[in-house]
Amino acid sequence: MKPISTLPFATTFLRILILEDDSDHAFVIRHRLERDRGDCAFLITSAEEDFRHALQHFSPDVIITDNSLPGFNAFAALRVARELRPEAICILVTALLLEDQAIDYLREGGDDCLDKSALSRLCSSVATSLARRSKIPSASKGEKQQMKRADIFRSYLEHGPDGLLALDTAGYIMHINDAAGQLLSGKAWSPAGNLVWDVFPEIKDSFFGAAFTAVLQDAERLAVRLYLTASDSWLDCFFQPVDKGMTVLIKDVTREENLLQELREQQGQMQYELDQLSLVAGERERHLLGQELHDNVNQLLASANLYLTLISEAPERASELVPYCKSSVLKAIEENRRLAHGLISSDEDKDALMVQVERLCETLLRPAGIAVELQTECLNEARLGSSFKLELYRILQEHCTNIVKHSKANRVSMHLNMDEKEFTMTIADNGVGASFTDAKNKGVGLLNIEKRAKKSGGKVTIATSPGNGFTLAIILPV
Repeated sequence: MKPISTLPFATTFLRILILEDDSDHAFVIRHRLERDRGDCAFLITSAEEDFRHALQHFSPDVIITDNSLPGFNAFAALRVARELRPEAICILVTALLLEDQAIDYLREGGDDCLDKSALSRLCSSVATSLARRSKIPSASKGEKQQMKRADIFRSYLEHGPDGLLALDTAGYIMHINDAAGQLLSGKAWSPAGNLVWDVFPEIKDSFFGAAFTAVLQDAERLAVRLYLTASDSWLDCFFQPVDKGMTVLIKDVTREENLLQELREQQGQMQYELDQLSLVAGERERHLLGQELHDNVNQLLASANLYLTLISEAPERASELVPYCKSSVLKAIEENRRLAHGLISSDEDKDALMVQVERLCETLLRPAGIAVELQTECLNEARLGSSFKLELYRILQEHCTNIVKHSKANRVSMHLNMDEKEFTMTIADNGVGASFTDAKNKGVGLLNIEKRAKKSGGKVTIATSPGNGFTLAIILPV
């Protein structure tokens, strides 16, 4: 059994490599190890290339890695470390330690996992990992007792006390160093022999006072964290009962607490931003749903209504038009079912564009007595994506419905053209035309057409006047 003084962590100079992209967190880790252990050399990296170079040239004994580096997490770093520096101790230190994540890290060859809120265990973790690597033989009963006493002593050292205070059972100060006076009052002094509550009245009604009473009653060690306005500091106080009193080790954790508070605020801000994004996404989804209801389901129902109107005006055409009416209603029901299940795209995007155009002419224009002339030039559908075709179909569906409802036309010509950069679709009818003095005169249908074209980076031009028909041209980039 090796004496505790010869354990690797206690006597050996260590080279410690820290992989961390947050300079404040890296500072806290380094400060913790420098204070609790001392004889170390540190190198901090934040990228994979620097990390690999450090493994080869710095030759670290201990590697401490964060898990949130972009494109290079702790598991990737562990694999690189095991390849280039297999004998090094690897410890994961992360702000959010999950049980499954810790198990996977240890299974892949890591030595330990710590949460950043429990850095007080870091020094102990390094020592334990080094001792485990040194393959110390099992201890005898006497050696175990010696190790237990050494563990108690080491726990004091690992806590790294900035201040030391000794009190008797009545609360009188038997000993106090300058650091304790500075931390408890904001000024350096050593008022031994006085009642601690008289010297430091702020701590009497704090966790410190409650811990003092509890340690006297239970004779057990206790640790509390408190904030003192007098010194504007956060303190960790470790109470150890002794004969006729207690010792209190006091450690300044203000910087650590401030960093944790900043981390909590950042997490709160991130959660707020996620909530806002969720609201925006929900609003966008509602907008898309409303647009789909108007541009698809409403158009199908409008077609059915048109067929019924034609039947009422010309009953002899009932046998011809009823199937179209029934088809439109059934398709509207199917589209409504898709919308109810969150599927706002239709089956139209699966078919070739010309199949969609022909279907629209056969089911909407020709049953209304409108002859259709269709021309295409250089149409290469392989260059048109499904979303592109769906937007074109919705535009064409919207305008054909407007033609049937408002134009009183009996002839429509459609021209689809495509070159290296643009897709052009022109639809002209010989109807009554229209008069647009400003945007307010345009209906919802035309505004939707312009919005869809603009969303795809295209533009819309309209040529019309009363009595001279209506021509709509759509130009979209491909």
